[in-house]
Amino acid sequence: FPRGIVVIAKIGAVGFTALMEFSVAVVILLIAGNMVLPWLPVLALLMVIQACLALGIGLVLSVANVYFRDVQYFVGIALQVLFYSTPIAYQVRLVEAKLGSDWLFLYRLNPLVDLIEAYHHVLYDLRMPSLGWMAYVVGWAAGALVIGLWMFSRFEPRLAEEL
Repeated sequence: FPRGIVVIAKIGAVGFTALMEFSVAVVILLIAGNMVLPWLPVLALLMVIQACLALGIGLVLSVANVYFRDVQYFVGIALQVLFYSTPIAYQVRLVEAKLGSDWLFLYRLNPLVDLIEAYHHVLYDLRMPSLGWMAYVVGWAAGALVIGLWMFSRFEPRLAEEL
């Protein structure tokens, strides 16, 4: 079977779990009086963009893990750093207040900042994320997916031998 299916299946499983969690969140937002139903197509688009970004990174990491066994341990650390450097539990304006607008540019280089901000805009503010933010995140997702597919297809014939 195609070896890339393993990575796609993992992304699909996590995506299904996220879909269930978003369903619960939408119900809670509706109970709280936040009419999020018209924004569900935008939410679905954001989830597809996030899945493409995750798939690209997952393909690269799956190849790297075959050749460098310690990658799996570094991924756990990197995910924890990403969690705290992305505005999931706080708002970007708090970072701007601490860092100032000069350093905010470096902070915003992280594509997950704009992706999470887009989720906040759609779910909480009921407004469309700016096209500049969306283009930046789509560019990162497309780039990660292209690099991941290229790298995986290049190394796939030797993966079984290396394992």
